[in-house]
Amino acid sequence: MTFRILGTGDQQRKCQIYWGFRIPEVAILHEDSTGKKGKITYRELKNITNKLANYFTSRGLKKGDYIAICLSQRTEAIISHIAAWKIGCVSAPVTIL
Repeated sequence: MTFRILGTGDQQRKCQIYWGFRIPEVAILHEDSTGKKGKITYRELKNITNKLANYFTSRGLKKGDYIAICLSQRTEAIISHIAAWKIGCVSAPVTIL
């Protein structure tokens, strides 16, 4: 079976950069397990995902690689998927309920 990777992540990157600089308002509202509420702006989301994408690259991941993301349905999972997409990886959610 052959998988074809559609795009290089450039579309997502351009979209995130566009919104990150033009609309610096809240991108994500979240609540942790203790009930503490928080928010992440588009600019913060861009910075956090860039750092994680750089970490993934430093660990040897590259465009076309597959990465399983095993996180509960929280903000960290979203951030991890975006970071993987930024470097052109294919992310697969492995959900824990």
